Amino acid sequence: MTPKSARGRNRIVWFIVAAVLAVPSALATVAAVALVWASSTVERLGEPSPEPVARSITLPGPDGVAGDDDDAGASAHLEIDLEDGVFEVRPGPPGSDVRVDGTYASKYYDLVHDHAPAAGPTGRVVTVRLSRARSLLVQLVAHAMERAPSTPNDLTVTIPRDTPFSVDLTIRAGESRVDLGGLSLTDLAVDLAMGEHRLDLSEPLAVAPRRVRLDGGMGEIRFERLGNTRAAELQASGHMGSVTVDLGGAWPAGTMTDVTINNLMGELRLEAPSGLRLVGFAPDSPVPGVDGPGGDGREADPGLPALRLRVSNTMGETRLSRY
Repeated sequence: MTPKSARGRNRIVWFIVAAVLAVPSALATVAAVALVWASSTVERLGEPSPEPVARSITLPGPDGVAGDDDDAGASAHLEIDLEDGVFEVRPGPPGSDVRVDGTYASKYYDLVHDHAPAAGPTGRVVTVRLSRARSLLVQLVAHAMERAPSTPNDLTVTIPRDTPFSVDLTIRAGESRVDLGGLSLTDLAVDLAMGEHRLDLSEPLAVAPRRVRLDGGMGEIRFERLGNTRAAELQASGHMGSVTVDLGGAWPAGTMTDVTINNLMGELRLEAPSGLRLVGFAPDSPVPGVDGPGGDGREADPGLPALRLRVSNTMGETRLSRY
């Protein structure tokens, strides 16, 4: 190797060494600047005093005018999207509006409650959305500086019983108690992402939706009295944690309903009344105690409601109990 090529190689080596040493220093500088910015933002915002809210959202008519009598009974789409807090969703009196009541940390969260006409197949849209108004770093620094409570938001959303709605309900993090019993739901999709959640149908739905999808994320999830959906097709799932699915309720007599229950990781508990027939999709059903091929061969009462049950639990134990 010539002296010239040796010097060139040494320059390349020193350049690589300098770059390797500079990257951690640059990252540390960026992190320090970000923390200083987040801390100053929290100081500027001050104490997160809860702001009370009591708002009625009147359903708009087809021409965009709220409360149009010519639109009575028409279906609309309700989107509820909530994050970080303790939430309740429940049925309200017939003839009432969608309501939002409670408190929220307005300095750190945006609360949107509105209605709008839409040209799509879902018709008019009613929106209730609570989302973060600050970056995740600001939220974390606020908690570290004890400027933000552990449950900054406490809201109740009330849905009128007699208004036909297709509903998308999302709770991204926190704790929730949801009761949809007696509502007029033309379609239902629920996503309970993280936390402790309980969804109940305390009484049969006034309108039987064709399809119901219930998705639980991470945490402790409980779905109760799902027969009160009276749906033709039901899907329920969990991802990580403990999932309990209660199959009781008013399934239509003499019908067969397709029910799919999936869990990724954790314990899956199924609860079913003794008067409900459970039929496996395949002869080797993964759920103990179901009827069908491989069962005890008893004559099934055709008048009883039946579920064609498909269950999977990738990593965890599945238990079925009768009551």
